Amino acid sequence: MRVIASLRRTTVGDLRCAYCHGPALGARRCPTCRTVLHADCAAQVHGCVTLGCVRRADPVRPWQPRPERWRSLHDALATGIEVAITIAALFAPFVVIATLWWMLTGGVH
Repeated sequence: MRVIASLRRTTVGDLRCAYCHGPALGARRCPTCRTVLHADCAAQVHGCVTLGCVRRADPVRPWQPRPERWRSLHDALATGIEVAITIAALFAPFVVIATLWWMLTGGVH
């Protein structure tokens, strides 16, 4: 089997930014992995976008507690939902029994 490969030199017009995929005019290369990035794109992601590059910013942000102003709203909503589910669970057997009774007796006459 014979494999023919051709290599051609890429021009600046062929290159695209690895982050925004825009034309690479005015872009720079990562000094470590040589990935092409605009300066604004590199600043936005705080480093390189290439997986495995040592200049890549840590994508995992540390856990931060919820702001105190939202905590009371969250607690109120959670409590309201819990109460609604509890009430529904308490009345569900009565609704089922009433529905079965209505179906067995022939419904409304």
